[in-house]
Amino acid sequence: MILPLLIALLQSANFTGLWKLDKQSSDLPYVFELVDEYTLKVEHYDDKLSLEIEFSVKGRTVKGQKESYLINGSAQTSKDVRGVQITRSVRSDGDKLLISSEKIFAGMLQLPTINELQEWSLSTDSKTLTITVSDINNPTSKQKRVFKKY
Repeated sequence: MILPLLIALLQSANFTGLWKLDKQSSDLPYVFELVDEYTLKVEHYDDKLSLEIEFSVKGRTVKGQKESYLINGSAQTSKDVRGVQITRSVRSDGDKLLISSEKIFAGMLQLPTINELQEWSLSTDSKTLTITVSDINNPTSKQKRVFKKY
């Protein structure tokens, strides 16, 4: 009984790192053309995941607040400084992470609600993080964000 659990733990991917978006290898929406640099700081410990993003557009840097989640599939809701209400759930699927998100825009940003699923996977050498983002309401609409560890 303990051996299968130990094997599963040893095979689990760890997404911890400072990741820089590789725009050339990614398949991104047009809005990313304006982005000069985009980094993702990830802390992944057992059943917890923390994320921080930072990006620059035309020389202006924007840093997001740190977000922390339990990796157990439970929904967690927060509101960012722009007034966007975000409900996320994070779960592990073998060596992948699956992140479901609902973003409700209010306040400064008046946009339609976004429902998406992110699938995170690592290359075999753990130096490339690929995040495939699917629109839950339109599964054929996908983007691929490729990050390199640095």
